[in-house]
Amino acid sequence: MGFRLTAFQFLLSLALASALFPPVCCGHFLIANGLNVKQLLISLFLICSVSLTANNIIYVSTSGTTSGSGSDWSTATSLVNACNTATAGDEIWVAQGTYLPGDSRTSSFNIPAGVRVYGGFSGQETTLDQRQPASYITTLSGNIGDRNDQEDNVYTVVTMNNAGGKTVLDGFVLTGGKATEFIHDFTMATTGGALYISGGNNGQGPLIKNCTFTGNMANNGGAVFINGSNGYVKPQFVSCTFNDNKAVLKGGAIFNDATNGKVEAIFENCSFNHNGATNGGCILNNGDNGESKPLVINSEFTGNTAASAGSVIYNLVKNGGTANQTMNNCKLEDNVSHLGGAIGSNSNIQQSASSSPNNNGGTLRPVN
Repeated sequence: MGFRLTAFQFLLSLALASALFPPVCCGHFLIANGLNVKQLLISLFLICSVSLTANNIIYVSTSGTTSGSGSDWSTATSLVNACNTATAGDEIWVAQGTYLPGDSRTSSFNIPAGVRVYGGFSGQETTLDQRQPASYITTLSGNIGDRNDQEDNVYTVVTMNNAGGKTVLDGFVLTGGKATEFIHDFTMATTGGALYISGGNNGQGPLIKNCTFTGNMANNGGAVFINGSNGYVKPQFVSCTFNDNKAVLKGGAIFNDATNGKVEAIFENCSFNHNGATNGGCILNNGDNGESKPLVINSEFTGNTAASAGSVIYNLVKNGGTANQTMNNCKLEDNVSHLGGAIGSNSNIQQSASSSPNNNGGTLRPVN
């Protein structure tokens, strides 16, 4: 979506130009108030800079099509088209309703780096603070094809590649992703049913806020897979809910993969309910020759399960890597694993800072 100069910006530019540049007389500028050619050029540059740095908003609705310009609600475009055309600095405003990423299992909403995507609009708003995500539910669904058969659902509903700190996903329900192909490698066909985050920008990461992840499934990372392999990524999840997500193997809700890299995910004011996996009912930290060290603040974990170990968190350490979590002011209740304990590991682990464990088998349990 290209740059558009709004009517307000155009009038502002005219007003500034009128104030700065006196009328033309006999083909020459009247040099009033000491204005010279150099000052004139600088002023023109500043006017253009102010206009060109204005945010570009792309409007999306369920009735939007690729032919819609997306310049306002009346010309809304599709979400797929908005994601395909947006560039860094753009905002995408998405009206209430359910959106599908395409008609293939490999389809996904690909959010470009530096783009901010907001849901929870009724389709009438003129400012961002008017939206109400709790009232105007905006759902990103992987349930394509036969609505009663999840076997043909998309692998991953949303993808973010090389997303820095200015990339935002805010105000959505993500559901129906199913990445359970019979492949042993970490690919999008096997990881992150709802969201796949790959890479980062100097340790910066995307902001995911006010989002609900529910009913997603994968071999690893039932809802979210964070790929820090050979890199450094630091996504932040704020006021997010993870309900009823499942992993066949590891990380019922989240899989932090720091293979030969570094992942420092942050979870603040989040809730994890009824997620499950073989290891790591909620979160799996993979420190294979790398560092996987999430920070969990003011969050709750209730009714999560692990068939083997770590009903809440499992730390997997290999090849001299590091995997552990810092938990501050967290509440853990009724989380159950076969081997007991909400936090497990294949090595001795340490829990940093404070938490409020209340679980069968205690909070920490190394597993050989």
